[in-house]
Amino acid sequence: MGMGSTARRSRSGGGRLMNFWQLKVFCTVVHAKSLSGAARLLYVTQPAISAQVLALEKHLGTQLLRRHRHGVSLTRSGQIVYDYASRMLNTLEDMERAVSTEALRDPLARSGSS
Repeated sequence: MGMGSTARRSRSGGGRLMNFWQLKVFCTVVHAKSLSGAARLLYVTQPAISAQVLALEKHLGTQLLRRHRHGVSLTRSGQIVYDYASRMLNTLEDMERAVSTEALRDPLARSGSS
């Protein structure tokens, strides 16, 4: 996929882009192996977790998780999304660390002065 595909509209026609929170929620569900476990880790309700996962699935037009009685597992599409989302979230965390480190070195950067 090229760069132009990242801003593509959802298949539902709503035009809303997925957001980092949805990806973080999704990855946390995968790590916790359950919606309720992710809710505990993220300090939100289980229905809020479910709503974010459903919104992401709707946006992508495919099921990402198989819901089981005792947790969840990834579909093939879910594995693809998880692989990309994990890398994206790790890159975002790396960026935040790099900026924080730079701000500590450059006092003017912290105050917003140029």
